[in-house]
Amino acid sequence: GRFTSVDPYNIIFEKEKGKDDEEKINILVVYISQPQIWNKYSYSVNNPLKFTDPDGRRPITEQERKNIQNFIQSGIDYANSEISDAKAREAFILKVKNAAKIIEEAILAVPNDAKEDPKNLRAVLYAIGQIGDPQNAEKWSNRGSVGFNSNGANVTLGAGSNKCTIFVGIAYAKGANIGWRNNGNSAGYQVNVSLRGNVYTPTANDLAWYGTANFVETSTPQLGDIVAGAGTANTFLGIPTSYNHGHAGLVIAGDVVISANPDHGVRVGRFSPTSSQNSGFKYLTYKP
Repeated sequence: GRFTSVDPYNIIFEKEKGKDDEEKINILVVYISQPQIWNKYSYSVNNPLKFTDPDGRRPITEQERKNIQNFIQSGIDYANSEISDAKAREAFILKVKNAAKIIEEAILAVPNDAKEDPKNLRAVLYAIGQIGDPQNAEKWSNRGSVGFNSNGANVTLGAGSNKCTIFVGIAYAKGANIGWRNNGNSAGYQVNVSLRGNVYTPTANDLAWYGTANFVETSTPQLGDIVAGAGTANTFLGIPTSYNHGHAGLVIAGDVVISANPDHGVRVGRFSPTSSQNSGFKYLTYKP
């Protein structure tokens, strides 16, 4: 990156050394009142715009900052509408804000000379980019239609269909640029073909029970990993006869997940292993 203003990372880093809010503010005031330490790098002709940032990190773009703010607001909206207990609501909002920091840290960790961001980060950046736009909210809900065509496979879901699994698939196929696993693209996201010739991504139940190609199961989910929960079973005389729809999304941090919701489109929410709505969980990380 190139400095056109105060290095925000250094200021934040120094400020967070404070043990409470008052001390953090004091540290910040002292820090920004000494221009000689705004930028700790030395440039030969005193013009930082002619030189790249020596620490090698790529900068966060303005669009990414906007998308991260939309991510935080989506989590706050979810908490206010879905979590009735005040303490639990406050705790989840804090988790969302910490998850936003994890996204920022992942961006800043990308070397400036890297050809592209890591696949898991690209999938997440695509996913959070779908928040905040009313048209996106419509297409990712049960009211809209969405699709993506690559490697000779056209995967589309129309109105009346849950979009959680195609959202996860497109986040990787398009967002992470791995494409669909078709026509020799062995590293792509798996697609299946029905007897009628329709192409579709694995269901949430399939992901939870069997996983999917190029993703391996993990017990320590990280940023961008897939989480899938199988739907509860309908039984007759104790024998499962059918299964309800499951759900899938992308892990940001812990139980903070971004997914496509039937009513709200893409939003941030909880995906807890203790949820009574799901009967089995699996975390999957991309590893072709």
